Amino acid sequence: FRHALLLDAPVATIFPDGIPVAFPVPDSGAWGPNGYHLRWRQQVQALLDGSNRVVTFSNHVADDQAGRLFGVPRDKIHVVPHAPPNLSHLAPYAKKGTTAASRSIAADLLRSHARERGWSQLADFPFEEVDYVAVSTQDRVTKNIRLVAEAVRGLVRDERRSLKLFMTAPLHFGATWTPLPNQLEYDQMAGDVVSMTDLPRDVHAAFYHCAAVTVHPSIFEGGLGPFPFYEAVSVETPCLMADGPHLHELVVDEPGLAAFVFDPNDSRKLRDLILSTLENRDTVLAVQKACLDRIATYGWSQVAAAYSEAAISGRVAQ
Repeated sequence: FRHALLLDAPVATIFPDGIPVAFPVPDSGAWGPNGYHLRWRQQVQALLDGSNRVVTFSNHVADDQAGRLFGVPRDKIHVVPHAPPNLSHLAPYAKKGTTAASRSIAADLLRSHARERGWSQLADFPFEEVDYVAVSTQDRVTKNIRLVAEAVRGLVRDERRSLKLFMTAPLHFGATWTPLPNQLEYDQMAGDVVSMTDLPRDVHAAFYHCAAVTVHPSIFEGGLGPFPFYEAVSVETPCLMADGPHLHELVVDEPGLAAFVFDPNDSRKLRDLILSTLENRDTVLAVQKACLDRIATYGWSQVAAAYSEAAISGRVAQ
């Protein structure tokens, strides 16, 4: 969006993160003389240099990426966290918590969507009867889905637990930019790890609600805490989260969430945390819902007002 600098007006730019620079991929096409990530970096640098104000979603992005990687002065940055996403309006059946009836309704939605998509192996799957781990994210360099697959493998084969992993990320078998597909082939886990991509919003809410637990294994997010935590808890499912700067910042305000954070390189720790959560699901969910209720006092109208303030202060500064 560097062409915004051609406007005859002050420009305030939202900078979510600098992932291509902070987590570079080993691809000559990205960092060669005309590499796509090299061009991205140059264009972002030009835009940030020319903007009157820069908005980030968190302090760690403001300090470690906008400031350290792109040289944006701290007094030019406005930190405006996201308000927590809430999916409860998409799952009215979950208003009284997780019940046999609510899981049945959610499972029917999942089966109906599976039939529409031609996913024959899921068309009659008993989602409401089988415990599964839900992972809702794309398979990108920072998302670390591999670790969840390792943990589920251990739970199924070593602990003899009846458990599945359902995820919204597509599987690209033969890809070299992600370790996940090769790992699943090597471990022969095609029956234990299932991809359910591009879910409509109501089906996505059902995907969360029917799960025994949600896991977000990402080592980095640009905002204040991961969206899957807010989304899952809003429809009555607890969430486990990998450690990272986004969690450090969130736990400062909500220290009770520290008990549900795991080392993103430790599949054994994640296995143990999944087991303890399954055994104490109601207690874990109660703690997380109380945290979410406090966080949710900050809403999207406040976010919009903060964006306006950043833009207006940039105009005054000019």
